Amino acid sequence: MAGWTAFPGAKMLGTLVLEGFGDFSPHVNLADEASAEGALWSVFMQGGDLMCWSWSFSHSDADPSDAGLWWLEEAELTMGERSRIGFAQVGVEQDVHVAPLLVPLCQCFYESLRRLGEVDLRALQFNARNLLPDRRPDDRPYIPQSGWFRMSQGPRTNAFIAFDDGFLQGKSEDEFVQAVREWSGIGVFEFGPLAPALPEHAIEDHIPWPPETALSPAQVGLPVGMPEWTPSSAAYALAWVIEVARRDGLAAPNSAIRITRLD
Repeated sequence: MAGWTAFPGAKMLGTLVLEGFGDFSPHVNLADEASAEGALWSVFMQGGDLMCWSWSFSHSDADPSDAGLWWLEEAELTMGERSRIGFAQVGVEQDVHVAPLLVPLCQCFYESLRRLGEVDLRALQFNARNLLPDRRPDDRPYIPQSGWFRMSQGPRTNAFIAFDDGFLQGKSEDEFVQAVREWSGIGVFEFGPLAPALPEHAIEDHIPWPPETALSPAQVGLPVGMPEWTPSSAAYALAWVIEVARRDGLAAPNSAIRITRLD
């Protein structure tokens, strides 16, 4: 997987990779490899441009700060890899606040897949590399409260959030779960307590990262009851967990977190 190379004088950059897992039936015109190659990149790029979330970072004299929430580096369908549907790799500034951009990133990814075929999304995995810890002037969360999802018509669903073994960075498990519950909105998303992470729910490593950034699955994860199973709902649940993990400036520069539908 190719990455983007910064132009001279650019800020140091971080990388985010979103992966989708489940069932995907491509439209007939994507049934062969030649037709599928480049399809997700093109649609994801245009979707981000349309919603003013990003633009394709293809000009060597462009400034990353003008690229919206992210700039697209790579996106591919991976239909031949078991249940892995595809991925999108985007670039961000190292000091980005990750949680607020996760919902639009997941929504753009899912809508791009839907343009290309029938999608049954069962899991999402979010990978981050080369990020700086968040530095906050206060403890105020940087993502909205859950009022949008209070209007959901359901049905409610259960999911499991797994992460890498360095994700909590030594934080108390009880305090971590309590903080996620308090911040995310009472009665809408129901988190925890921590439970053993089964192999089928654990993070997976499909990406050829440098060996020094390799991650191992944690032995525990976080069950969550959700008002609905949608990309925005799944991303919102992940966003709160990431927000709590990163808010005190102790977060690791490399991490992975995954949400899997259980119902």
